[in-house]
Amino acid sequence: MSVKGGLAGAAGASGKDGPAAAGGAKSWLQWLGVGAKKGAAVIMEDDEFLKKWSGPILLGPIVPAVVSLFIIMIGQVTLNVGTEVCNFPLNIFVQAVIAMCYLFLIIFSWVYLGDVVTLKIPILEAEWTMVTPFTSLKFLMRIYLVLGITVFIIFCVGTGLLRLAAPCVDTAPRTYSLTSFMVSIFWLGWVVVFIMITKIAYGSEIFKFISDAARAPTQNEFEEKIFRKQFSEFDKNKESAIDPNDFPAFLQQIGIYVPDNEQPQLLRTLDPEGTGKLLFDNVHAWFKKINAAGDNVDGGDMDDSEKPVTSPKKTK
Repeated sequence: MSVKGGLAGAAGASGKDGPAAAGGAKSWLQWLGVGAKKGAAVIMEDDEFLKKWSGPILLGPIVPAVVSLFIIMIGQVTLNVGTEVCNFPLNIFVQAVIAMCYLFLIIFSWVYLGDVVTLKIPILEAEWTMVTPFTSLKFLMRIYLVLGITVFIIFCVGTGLLRLAAPCVDTAPRTYSLTSFMVSIFWLGWVVVFIMITKIAYGSEIFKFISDAARAPTQNEFEEKIFRKQFSEFDKNKESAIDPNDFPAFLQQIGIYVPDNEQPQLLRTLDPEGTGKLLFDNVHAWFKKINAAGDNVDGGDMDDSEKPVTSPKKTK
């Protein structure tokens, strides 16, 4: 059996000074030894994915790893010291949690220490690859996801058992206390992880939404809100459209005068496909256009030959 590659070789290939000297998300991954093993195909995801997720995937599990070590130690002591009687399988839940902690630590350690391990049989001149290091962050994320779902199910069952096992406070105090501690730590950690993942995945969108909701509307947004409200009064079927027969009354509502002989041509412009409906987007675009033309006229930016035939009459 032989081992190829190794973390030391990967670190040396990326520079002795570590990620600061290498620079960039890819160099950081190579310095850590992820996907940089000899004999393994390196799959580097797109830069945007690396920039967003490389830190959380590689360094985020450090705290859960420390908690897992602590749970393994106190769990083994609790199960092996003394005999406690409980009519509910709390000890089986504790054993399941300890097993998942071991599995998580193996996966987490393999991210940094994993090598290509091969089995050679000289007599047969055969060589088999037994295990390989992780070569893809997305693959590692899927493994953590499957592990997380499994642990979530286990703790849902454990939470239910804990509520039913109240009599075990007297008959099995150590097991009951350990179960309570693990359940509390898990749900607290789950909330923290959920918040962090949400922040990483949708933080910019959430920040933009909050910023837009907190700031005062611009003049254009305020005018559009008023226009939409007036338009909705004539939108009888609530389909963001009004009937052409209601258009003269709508013009009067918004304070715009259009001569009767110009209205047929305007209706054809606002309903180019002849659907018999005036869509909000078309009417609003026309309103903004003539409103801007009216502002230019008021400002003196247009001479008499350029002034529109129809100009807005705004109501206060």
